[in-house]
Amino acid sequence: MNNKKIATVLTNADKEIELLEQQLADLQQEKKALMQVLLTGKVRVRVDGEDV
Repeated sequence: MNNKKIATVLTNADKEIELLEQQLADLQQEKKALMQVLLTGKVRVRVDGEDV
């Protein structure tokens, strides 16, 4: 009985890790896309009232 609980906890932890790793990969891809848009000048950013 105790081993089943441990196995369940570990399985759930593995699933959570997989989800977090996918979320991280998605965020890294989004950052890459946003940086590309900013660096190509397609989007202007205001800093202290001036376009940068």
